[in-house]
Amino acid sequence: MNRRLFRLKPEIYPKLAPELSIVIGVLMAVALAVGYLVRPSELIAGMLAGVLLMMTVSVVAETRKP
Repeated sequence: MNRRLFRLKPEIYPKLAPELSIVIGVLMAVALAVGYLVRPSELIAGMLAGVLLMMTVSVVAETRKP
């Protein structure tokens, strides 16, 4: 039984409240991913990449606030 339990230290990773922009971004990403599965196109793939990049930048900006 080689089990390891890990715990995140709250002082290192501050809590992120589920902001409306993050919730909307996740919903858009899911909708675009489903759309891409139904009808693959470069436009949908680019939109999905843009939404994921926007969400990543948003989360990084929130974690770096003093």
